[in-house]
This record gives sequence, C-alpha cells and structure tokens, in this order.
Amino acid sequence: MIYIDEMTGRVAATEKIDQYLSNEELTVKELDPVDLIIYRRDDLGYQVIINNKHTGVLHSNEVFKQVDIGDKLQGFIKTIKDENKIDVVLGKRGYERVEDEAGKILRLLRENDGYLPYHDKSDPEEIYSFFGMSKKTFKMTTGNLYKQQKIVFTQTGIKLLEE
Repeated sequence: MIYIDEMTGRVAATEKIDQYLSNEELTVKELDPVDLIIYRRDDLGYQVIINNKHTGVLHSNEVFKQVDIGDKLQGFIKTIKDENKIDVVLGKRGYERVEDEAGKILRLLRENDGYLPYHDKSDPEEIYSFFGMSKKTFKMTTGNLYKQQKIVFTQTGIKLLEE
C-alpha cells in the first residue's frame, strides 16, 4: 500500500494492508467479474485482493497456470460463504471461457495438420500441459466445437473438419 505519511508529507509504503481491505460490506456478488491481485500463498491456495477492496481465496485446485505474488489477473466470484468469505476463480465464467478457448483449440488443430491426440479420456495433466486449460474446460469447449460441426471426435483424438 502506498500512502502519504501525515507527519513528513512524503510518499511511504507498507506491507500491512489488511486494515485497508474489508469483507464487511461487499460490493460484489456471485458470478461478478473482478480484478484480482495475488496477495499471499497459504494452505488452501492463494489469498487475493478483489477489486482493491475485499479479500478472497483462489484455491490451488482451480489454478491452471503459473501465478506469482503480485500478479494482476481477471477472474470472477465463484461463491460467497458465511461471514462474507469469498472464493474466486481465474478467467471468465462458464461458456464465456469456452468462447475464448475454442479459438485456441482451433488454432492448435490448424498448426498440427488438423489433428490432436487428446480426447475426453486423456489425462488431465496432459491436457493442461498442452492446452493450458482444465480438463473440464477442454471437454466443454470441444463439445461446443463438435456441436458447431467444426471438429469430430476420433478413437484417438480430435480432428478439424474442413473450413
């Protein structure tokens, strides 16, 4: 936190910012898009600052990319629990995320001669390693691309249909 020292009039800084953050009166609700700053690591995952006003938790099992203390990211409010405890998730919610990831999958298919050896039975770590997304998002996105008749599923992966 950067502030003006009242005694000297100089710019000062402190790491003790908890007093400037409060969850008593929330200005967000579930599924709202929010700005996040990774604040500190703990047993559950990461403590985050939400919209420069509130604190929340980004659980480790919902992080699918490298994050570091101080990173500024976009996310959304997943749940608000008792005592206004907030859980957040990175990225966009539901099918808004699918729209972003669909372009990535189509690009990767084009770059790999229209075929990728990944499907709904692939290992989640392999999917994350190649696509940078969770298996759930991968399945939602490929299902959507299939419905749009842009890909087909084969025994061993996914194939791009002629555009």
